[in-house]
Amino acid sequence: MKKIITGLLLSSLILAGCNPTPPPDGAVKFVNAAHDSLGMNIFFSGERINGVTPIDHKNAFPSVSTYRSNKPGNLTVSLCPALLQTCPDVVSNQTINLASNDLKSVFLVGTATLSDDNGTDPRPLAMLTLNSDTTTPAANKAKIRVLHAANLPSAKAIGLHVTLPNGQLLALPPTLNYKDKSDYAEVEAGAWRIRATVSGNTVVDSGTLNLSSSVVYTAMIVNPDVNGMGVVLLTDK
Repeated sequence: MKKIITGLLLSSLILAGCNPTPPPDGAVKFVNAAHDSLGMNIFFSGERINGVTPIDHKNAFPSVSTYRSNKPGNLTVSLCPALLQTCPDVVSNQTINLASNDLKSVFLVGTATLSDDNGTDPRPLAMLTLNSDTTTPAANKAKIRVLHAANLPSAKAIGLHVTLPNGQLLALPPTLNYKDKSDYAEVEAGAWRIRATVSGNTVVDSGTLNLSSSVVYTAMIVNPDVNGMGVVLLTDK
């Protein structure tokens, strides 16, 4: 009997070794930051995933605060502007490596019409993948980083100002180049304001942004609307 029990235990151990616990999933969020794309279609390995309506500029799938869960590994992704007959190679069938517990945000940036800025400072379509910080901020703190995804004429480099809502612009602000991101900064939870300047003039203003305690954010600078507001606040974690 002892031999039978021992054999069963060994068999169980061998089976357990052959069937390891699968690694935890990662997750991806898709954001349309190409202001003239008039909608973004998302394809996973050739299969469209975002339903009937393309994702509008400044919006994300499935929402600005939600990720799509996926098994770890290489993902083949296309982010295609809705009105183009063919999906440009630079944003078609791109490979994204997703590790266990990864949180990634994938952005469609640039312009589908290179004459959009009179051809002086072209920013063609591109796919930009960023890893999100998965560490929770301290109590009563938030984390925020800033991504420059605006297609403003002659504004590949902007002055970046993160202040209290009524704070004055800094005298010597850091600069942020197009498609670049700042590091995450841990700040007090509450009201903040982000402004982008060119030659000292404000070209994008977020208005008041309310950052919640223990939440991680990306503030995406995009082309402003008629009110000059051009910052989209994305929840990273």
